[in-house]
Amino acid sequence: MMMNSVPVELTERLARLAGGFQFVEGPVWQLEAARLLFNDIPADTAYAWSDESGLTVTRHPTNKANGQVIDPFGRLIVCEHRSSSLVWIGSDGERTVIASHYEDRELNSPNDVIAAPNGSVIFTDPPFGRTESAMGELRPRELGFCGVYECTKSDDLRLLSTQLAEPNGLCLSLDQARLYVNDTATGRIIEFKTSWGSGGPVLDEGREFARVPSDASGKADGMKVDALNNVWCTGAGGIHVFDPAGRPIGMIEVPEPVGNFAWGGLDGRDLYVTASTSLYRARTSVPGAAWV
Repeated sequence: MMMNSVPVELTERLARLAGGFQFVEGPVWQLEAARLLFNDIPADTAYAWSDESGLTVTRHPTNKANGQVIDPFGRLIVCEHRSSSLVWIGSDGERTVIASHYEDRELNSPNDVIAAPNGSVIFTDPPFGRTESAMGELRPRELGFCGVYECTKSDDLRLLSTQLAEPNGLCLSLDQARLYVNDTATGRIIEFKTSWGSGGPVLDEGREFARVPSDASGKADGMKVDALNNVWCTGAGGIHVFDPAGRPIGMIEVPEPVGNFAWGGLDGRDLYVTASTSLYRARTSVPGAAWV
């Protein structure tokens, strides 16, 4: 990883923990269980990884589950391609739909999701689960746009933006004042200034924050913020890192196209990478934002 003076680097090399998957995504660290949760979308299977137990299956089928997050209340919120829904998954596996329609039309295919400290849930809705046979079943779209949405309860869904062709990964800055959303179609990361009120977040018109190199070795997809407010985003060859001003400051090379990644471990410096057919782990000098 080539860096400038900003202290962001790997302190241990990338190691392959497990393989043989079809396409893995949605990694999230479950602190109380000290394990990583992630999904194999085409295989319709959810997994957990821990040093103690190794790889275990947690759910099957999953409705082609993709991105997921654990909210401030400890609930697992999951994007489902096959059902075009955002759902809660209880500790007993019970499934509760949070959002499935906008103005009486089915969502495209919720892809990635984040939860703000106040409990607000924000997710992206590109078409991939309807248009890519490996990720779901080919289905006609009911919406004529791809949106970024916010919801706080099952009957309250707000459309925040429609300006991205294929909105995918998203994350908030440490102070929650900026929302970053990437566009897989163009490789652009859009930065929205975000104000918060009783009705949820309000976004400005947005601007280009950075552009992620994209090719067959990787595209703009998973995205996170670290404890220094740097933005990490998947792209060509691995994971690209940008400082808070949008300047590129380095890249982690990964031998397979990366779908997503997440920090975990006791100190938040274990970087778990879901890369096509494999799960990798490395140590980073900077923890993820959740460990600030």
